[in-house]
Amino acid sequence: MRVLKFVPVRTVLAPLLVLGAAPLLAQPAGHHVERGPIQLPEVVQRAAVIVRGTVASSRVEWVDRTIFTFHDLAVSESIKGPTRTSITVAVSGGAIGNVRTVWPGAPTIRLGDELFFFGTAFQGRPAFEAVGLFDGLVEVHTDPATGNRLVAPRGRTEKIEDFLSEVRALGRR
Repeated sequence: MRVLKFVPVRTVLAPLLVLGAAPLLAQPAGHHVERGPIQLPEVVQRAAVIVRGTVASSRVEWVDRTIFTFHDLAVSESIKGPTRTSITVAVSGGAIGNVRTVWPGAPTIRLGDELFFFGTAFQGRPAFEAVGLFDGLVEVHTDPATGNRLVAPRGRTEKIEDFLSEVRALGRR
């Protein structure tokens, strides 16, 4: 006599869901996921500070019960707010020990990356967080074919000079 054993649906579906999501979670090195378009006038208006800089160092810390990665930027240009030579940017997520948090839509920021940062004060600390969770982090990329410096904060690629001119104009209003 054969005995049928019933397995809970979640036991069967959970691995399938994880396997189905694997292609979405795996990114080849150097591949950048473009986020949805930002409303640049709103982001500029909400920002207390706007800078262009390069990631010089990073560290991960607990803030209350949330993990944050703090990136120190070497500022090459202060566009809005006081002139700075460096700024600390707090980004949700990171890993400490065996605990890792990942935020959907969060950019992957690495040592040496160039970016524009639109920020507001971060929880009474000497750091800033991006306007609109991640809208205020605009990564700069180089087109390998042309060598042009590019950004894509609005769902389309544009030259860094055009973006920078618009940000400067909006920041003076």
